[in-house]
Amino acid sequence: MGVVEHSEAELLAAVARRVIEPINAAQCAGLDRLLAGTSDPAVTELVEAVAGPLFDEMPPVTRAVPGHAGSS
Repeated sequence: MGVVEHSEAELLAAVARRVIEPINAAQCAGLDRLLAGTSDPAVTELVEAVAGPLFDEMPPVTRAVPGHAGSS
């Protein structure tokens, strides 16, 4: 299997699709659920709705990309 070259823009777009978009969707869904129940949520509830998906939705790192930061 040969090495596939990717541009930096392609790699950043892939990161956005794989990591950032699911987190943003989960944040929006959490805020929607929270605001559906109350128009004046507590700060802790807001923080949980926004910060929780950062940890809940992060996909596991499966492999490093050679030649890019964080790869060995």
